[in-house]
Amino acid sequence: MQCSICTLDKHNITCVSCARATLWPQRYDLLLQTSARDALSDRIHEHLESPAGQTSAQHRESAHLRLTLREIRNQKAALATSREAALLRVEELRRENERRRGVLEEAMAVRDRLEAEVSGVQRETKRWIIRGKKLHERIAEARGYLCREAAGLYGLRQKRRRSGRVEYVVGGVVVPNYLADLNTHPHQQITTSLSHLSHLLLLTAHYLSLKLPNEILLPTQSHPFTQIRGTLNARHTVTRPLSLSAPLSTLSRDNPASHTKFIEGISLLAINVAYTCFTQGLEINDVDAVCAPGANLWALLVSRDTPVPAFGRMSHGSCLGNLATAGRMAGMARFRVGFKSVVEKVRNTLQGETIVADWDLVGDVLGNGNATSTTTTTTTTTATTTTTDGGGGEVKGGGEVDATGGKSKEGRMPGWTRIRAPGEER
Repeated sequence: MQCSICTLDKHNITCVSCARATLWPQRYDLLLQTSARDALSDRIHEHLESPAGQTSAQHRESAHLRLTLREIRNQKAALATSREAALLRVEELRRENERRRGVLEEAMAVRDRLEAEVSGVQRETKRWIIRGKKLHERIAEARGYLCREAAGLYGLRQKRRRSGRVEYVVGGVVVPNYLADLNTHPHQQITTSLSHLSHLLLLTAHYLSLKLPNEILLPTQSHPFTQIRGTLNARHTVTRPLSLSAPLSTLSRDNPASHTKFIEGISLLAINVAYTCFTQGLEINDVDAVCAPGANLWALLVSRDTPVPAFGRMSHGSCLGNLATAGRMAGMARFRVGFKSVVEKVRNTLQGETIVADWDLVGDVLGNGNATSTTTTTTTTTATTTTTDGGGGEVKGGGEVDATGGKSKEGRMPGWTRIRAPGEER
């Protein structure tokens, strides 16, 4: 039935009966679909329960199982391939391991052999080092013996005067001290002593296997006197004489060039002697000490009081104690006496002695009873003086004056004197 409200033309349903009447068609459709679904479900159950349904289900399950089995077989094939690859890899690693084990065993064997050989070489090296040291000691003793024998044969000795002065003799000739004896000793004696000293130094350097900084040239047919060759500066090597043809004072006045060359020559010789002493452990680093070559060579070869710790052990001709190594050269760098300093010292000393000799003063000399007065005239440029006696006569001569009026030691008449010119022999 219809109510008066719902019959109106309106969009909303207000009463329950009208709403129920409106929803009935939808409920009827739902019932139809539900009944149809139930009918299909019954049919499906009936089909599944029938033999045909079971077979179809079995077919589907079989297909699923076949698909699963195919996947399993594919995985098995992949695993088998991986296994084969892994086995090959394992076999390869095993072979590599065997190869490395063989190499390691060989290396260990080589190491053992090497250690054994190194131990043997070390023992042999120690033995040879000890043997070399002993041989070096014997060589040093032999060198020292030869040097001392040469010094003994040359007559190198120390001589003490009654005045207390010490002189050094080689070959029976006094070796001059550059700072005291060059103007007092005869030039022939100086030449002879320098020749003997040079020869002895050359023998010493030969026995000790030393290379001298300045080369000594012994007399030859063309050069009858000893010479020395050295480097005066960094660029020029010169040869200087070790001989005198005249006294130094005369040579300095008449031939200054020869005078300078002689001073340079004896300075090079003194440096050679000091260098030889320094290499053997006798350190000489003072210019005054260098200017006494006779004393230095005597202290090295003859003296028993002066310690020479490395005598015969240092040389340029042996492996042990070789002076050409870096360490030994660094030690020799302490030898700082230079050529110029020695030359300047000797030159200044000689100039001072010359100045003093030029200013010798002679006083009045008392004559005998017959001579009432004596006038003495001195000169520094001639070798004689002129005196006037009471009778007006002149007497020329030389000698020492006797204060008592008698004759002098040389037998000359009294009342006169003579001044020795620079460079003139006594």
